Amino acid sequence: MKRSRLILLALLIGLIFYLTLPEKPSEDFYLARVKRIIDGDSILVAYQGEEISLRLSGIDAPEYGDDYAAEAADKLRAMLGDEGVIYFIRAYPETDIYQRWLVYGYPKPPGDIHDSLNAALVRQGLAVVPDYPDRSLYYDELKAIEEDARRQGLGLHRLE
Repeated sequence: MKRSRLILLALLIGLIFYLTLPEKPSEDFYLARVKRIIDGDSILVAYQGEEISLRLSGIDAPEYGDDYAAEAADKLRAMLGDEGVIYFIRAYPETDIYQRWLVYGYPKPPGDIHDSLNAALVRQGLAVVPDYPDRSLYYDELKAIEEDARRQGLGLHRLE
């Protein structure tokens, strides 16, 4: 009897530990005011009285001076507006090497990954999905969207 309670307690503790692992973005979303679109995958926001740099997770948009860089930034600006708001879910890991918050961004309260800013940029060929060893949670979904854009020859894929 005592042993079965210990086993049950150990299983319960293990389940609680497993459920709290940061394997996916938080179910909670954040809301911030957009201060500036930095480029096609980076946004400066005002959040709780601080300026925070956000980086759209799982994608890579062209850098300034590269083909389609202006188009990617303009699309992001159009989806959010320069003084608009962004809803976002923190990704895991939560920051990049530049201490930007890695996020899945949305122009309205978060829904499916397909509704995200991340997916919209990839869908239009204005960002790619890098094959990093530590792939994003939505790597497979974003990669499928990228493949559709590639087949259609959209944006960056015209250059291939």
